[in-house]
Amino acid sequence: MTKRLHCFLPVGSRPGLLVLLLGLLLCTACHRGTVLPESSSKAQGVYHTVEKGQTLWRICKIYQVSLQDVAELNNITDQAQIKVGDRLFIPGAQSVLNVPATAGAAAQPPAPGGAPSPGGLPAPDTQEPLMPVIEKNVGMFVWPLIGPVTKRFGIHGGLKHDGIAIKGSPGAEVKASRGGKVIFSAPLEGYGNTVIVQHDKSFVTVYANLGENTVSRDQQVKQSQVLGRLLGGPVDKCYLHFQVRHDRKARNPLFYLPEAR
Repeated sequence: MTKRLHCFLPVGSRPGLLVLLLGLLLCTACHRGTVLPESSSKAQGVYHTVEKGQTLWRICKIYQVSLQDVAELNNITDQAQIKVGDRLFIPGAQSVLNVPATAGAAAQPPAPGGAPSPGGLPAPDTQEPLMPVIEKNVGMFVWPLIGPVTKRFGIHGGLKHDGIAIKGSPGAEVKASRGGKVIFSAPLEGYGNTVIVQHDKSFVTVYANLGENTVSRDQQVKQSQVLGRLLGGPVDKCYLHFQVRHDRKARNPLFYLPEAR
């Protein structure tokens, strides 16, 4: 975003104007959840290859990272989903660490107070807390467009993709995933026509790569109300870039959308 703005500023006034423009962009509305979309950025972290006896919980504990963040970045909805040989992206890690195998063949999380884990197996480490669960708020938002997801949230080619790409037909309607207030509706360099809807003090959704917007800033919209339409062509460009942000942080939309469409 900085590079894009820098190109359009007069040479003698770039430093001051750049700070001013960035401030205006980041303060589109006075709510803590509001940021303009950042489609992708350089991924900071390492890949950890899962070995026998390692669990997602143990891996995250050793790397001291959020299990929720790792699950969303790697599109893991169930901790039992990982298997030997899987490559997990660990955000913020500087190097690959040795992760001891979890004690017990069933790799059960420890129970409170050192009690046996389910199945009668002893807890692998009675000093460790209960294993956190992967949070899914399925159904908090509805699909803004019906179509296949052609690009998922997470790491692609060394870049962190902050949303999902949903394929649609030329000119297809794009709808609000939830009711709220439109806080941005205009062309945005690198994203095409973009609409951002504020749902409360902590959640916003972003709809980018539109052919046209049909709502204006400060307009109140209802869930499933049309916000705009996809491009009229070519077909390979007809997709919606969709983001869900919570407290300014991009979250995996598939953890918030209904599973069945």
